[in-house]
Amino acid sequence: MTAPGTTIAIIDKGACAQVRVVLQSWRGAHKVSVREYSPGPVSGSFWPTNKGATLGVAKLPELIAALQAAEARVRSLGLLGLNKGVAA
Repeated sequence: MTAPGTTIAIIDKGACAQVRVVLQSWRGAHKVSVREYSPGPVSGSFWPTNKGATLGVAKLPELIAALQAAEARVRSLGLLGLNKGVAA
């Protein structure tokens, strides 16, 4: 993939991890990556881990629909906004 790509969003998971949404190209194919990053060897840097997924951009609407369904379910259960970081 082309490095570093275009970072769309960074979601902090705490001091030791981030989730990044990145648009990238690999051999002419456009991809979207949703991946966990952990601290790198240089202070303040973060490097991608194996935790995550990379999909062709054609799958992006499907991913968005799945995330919207997950959000709707979480809202219907009254879980959104309760005890950040605590699994129910």
